[in-house]
Formats: sequence, structure tokens, C-alpha cells
Amino acid sequence: MNPEIQLNNVNRRYFNKYYYKLEIEVIGASFLRYPEMTIDQQINLRRNVRTINYGGSWRRRVQMPRDQDIELLKAIILHRPAFENKLQFRIEEPHLQAYSDNEDVLYEFATITSGADTQHIKKIFRPKDDHCLDLLKQGYTISSVATEYPFKVSVREGRYNVQNKHQILNYLRSIPELVKLPEHFVSAMEKEYESVWNCYFYTQDKDICTMLALINPSFVRTIEEYYTVEREAK
Repeated sequence: MNPEIQLNNVNRRYFNKYYYKLEIEVIGASFLRYPEMTIDQQINLRRNVRTINYGGSWRRRVQMPRDQDIELLKAIILHRPAFENKLQFRIEEPHLQAYSDNEDVLYEFATITSGADTQHIKKIFRPKDDHCLDLLKQGYTISSVATEYPFKVSVREGRYNVQNKHQILNYLRSIPELVKLPEHFVSAMEKEYESVWNCYFYTQDKDICTMLALINPSFVRTIEEYYTVEREAK
């Protein structure tokens, strides 16, 4: 195993169902989005494409895959179909991320595609121990800091009736002993426009969401419950 691989703890489930994540660095990862094209075709296309920073004045050529990148891409293309129902993939050039609820399957994919050359494997994310894995399976989000507000309520992004927004904010403000409202949340709910993005608040009692559903049934997207696991002393 590459000694430079970063090992990280998982504190919340990925996509609400996976406990493990593997991050591979491979220039040309975006080629995997276009299976109808060969690697050679995509390389030729990339040679003629420039990446432009429209916020500035510079231009640079996109990175070209090296020989080791091409070999890895070919291995991934070859073996990926066997893992389609076992792993979920996400591409963020120049990285490929693979997610699983089974650590053995993730390592099998890494071993088959990378072989003895693990320099492309940059990060592995896994639960700290069996206790943390069990907590994740129960749906908890793990925190190392104790909090008096164990529930995080995330708002569904979208457009809302302004009057509904104000009703919800007024209700939450009427129960200050039960909620903690971030400044961004308050600002978004106070504004006279309909859009709400990336908003959340904390509460001691998730049952308050029942009242929010009466005002707007679509308002709450998720409710996360935190479980405190003390950080080990160094």
C-alpha cells in the first residue's frame, strides 16, 4: 500500500447509504463519462481544446494523460461493469471517487484496477471503528464535539412563497429555547424573494418539523441526528 495514501474517518453516510469512499487521481478521469468514445479519440479531442478562465486573462492547455493514466483508465473501463451494482462512481477531473457499503468490494476494485501500482490512490475514507460503523448504519452523523442541539434540519432548495418563509421564521423565532438559527438561514428567510439555497438550522427537538410541514410540506429536506464520539487524545 502506498504510504502517502491519506486515511480519513467517515462521519456521515455518503448519499445516505455508503460508509466507504476511495479517491483515485487519474488525469483523463472525465473520459469515463463518454464510453461511446475510445481513449485515443478523447485524447485527440483534448489536444485541441483549451481551458479558459473567463474571470481572468490567462489560458492554459488542459492536462494530457500520462502513460500510467492511460493504463489505469483502460483497467477501469475493463473492470467497471462488474462493479456497477456494487459501487457508485463520481468523476471530478482529475479524480475518480468510488463509494460502497462494503469495504472489501472497494478494496477489490482498487486492487484489480491499480494492481501493484497504488500511486494513483490518494485517499481512503472509512469509519473510525466498528462502533462508528454501527452508528452510521443507524443513521447518525458522528461529531467529536458535544452539542445541545443534536438535530440538523436541512431545507429543501428551491422557491417558496415569501409569506410561508416568514411564517416559518416567525415560528422558529418563537421557540428560541429549542432552536439555533444560523445567520445565513435567518437572512435567506427574511428576504423578499422566493429562492432558498444551502440553508439549515439546529434543534433540540426534531418534532418541531411537524409544524413546519403544516406550513409547507416540502420545506424540510433531511434531518440529521448527531452522536458525540470523543476524539482520542494525541
